[in-house]
Amino acid sequence: MRFSRFLFFITLSAATLAVSPTTHASATKDGASSVVNAYLTVHTALAGDDLPAALKGFIAVQKATAHAKGGHGVSVDLAVSIDKAASTGTGSKSLDEARKAFKELSVKVIELAEKAPDAELRVAFCPMVMGGSRWIQKGDTVQNPYYGKAMLGCGTVEGPVGKAGGHKEKHDH
Repeated sequence: MRFSRFLFFITLSAATLAVSPTTHASATKDGASSVVNAYLTVHTALAGDDLPAALKGFIAVQKATAHAKGGHGVSVDLAVSIDKAASTGTGSKSLDEARKAFKELSVKVIELAEKAPDAELRVAFCPMVMGGSRWIQKGDTVQNPYYGKAMLGCGTVEGPVGKAGGHKEKHDH
């Protein structure tokens, strides 16, 4: 009886160790995915010139980041940076203010997405906005969140997240 308990414990421990790396990788991707999906709601809202939806999206980013921080795939430092940019966005009184916050948010979310790439996500770039601005979107048709309906197609899709070209952005600090 004692030997069978010992054998059971050893087998259970070995199984746990064998599963742990996969579980961690899955948690990392899930945590990052929830933040990226919330970010995409902000992108869609700004591309459609919908400030109330963008504000809700910024709040969703904050909630997803709080949940994912630390043990769920988002480093504490990166989570703090994402939360700060999203917090700035939640206080936006205009589309222009929301778009400035989105630019800073995009820099950090691109950094996060590169750690757990998703084949559907693309990095896009518009050289005409605030010294050049990048964002993440789904699909290969440009959906510019910085100009919205006025110039929705302005910019280029650089490529999949993690493989896109790197335009240098100017940051307004």
